[in-house]
Amino acid sequence: MHEKCSKIGSYIGSFCSYWKNLVGGKVMVLGIFGGVGAGKSTVLDILREKYFAYIIEADKVAHQLYQRKEAGYLAIIDILGDSVCREDGELDREKMANILYHHPQLLDRVNQVIHPLVWKKIEEDIARERKAYDLIVVEAALFPKKKLFDVAWYVDTPQNLRCMRLKASRGYTQERIESMIKRQPSKEEYMKFCDQILYNDGSKKDLEDQIHLRLMEAKS
Repeated sequence: MHEKCSKIGSYIGSFCSYWKNLVGGKVMVLGIFGGVGAGKSTVLDILREKYFAYIIEADKVAHQLYQRKEAGYLAIIDILGDSVCREDGELDREKMANILYHHPQLLDRVNQVIHPLVWKKIEEDIARERKAYDLIVVEAALFPKKKLFDVAWYVDTPQNLRCMRLKASRGYTQERIESMIKRQPSKEEYMKFCDQILYNDGSKKDLEDQIHLRLMEAKS
């Protein structure tokens, strides 16, 4: 049992020992992939709350890199110019997102620079947290250049349901949603990269049951 788990409480400590036995005493690094609006956040919530996983979200890592003077910040200024900065010098994320939405060629340039930085930081986070957690989960929409995971899951959700969620939660137009989906990997590409599929078109209980089954399969 990890020292961190033993300090949290007996239930978590017991689960930590259970999970370690389940995966043969090894740390499991799990990749969660899927397009925008697929419901990856719900999967992360379940893994965090029920399995005490350490969660790494690629978008949040990117946002850290966008902090003033960080490598991502400097790259954005180099590509888009300082017009995307607020008066305090920080990046204006809304203005930046609007520019990239309307200029796909600039988005491609940003991705070519930012994605390697993001995955480098994620690798560092995985290495650092291996001593503290038995289950490390990385969530992303795009793939790394090299294999970082023991298992990768694809969260598969019908496009009409994804559109409904994005309109309700983010206020996106149909045109914007379709543009975002088009720029991400296709379902076939996700399925080719990932080892297993989670079907997120039912209830939360159904999703929880699938996650439990997939984790049990990790032992075999």
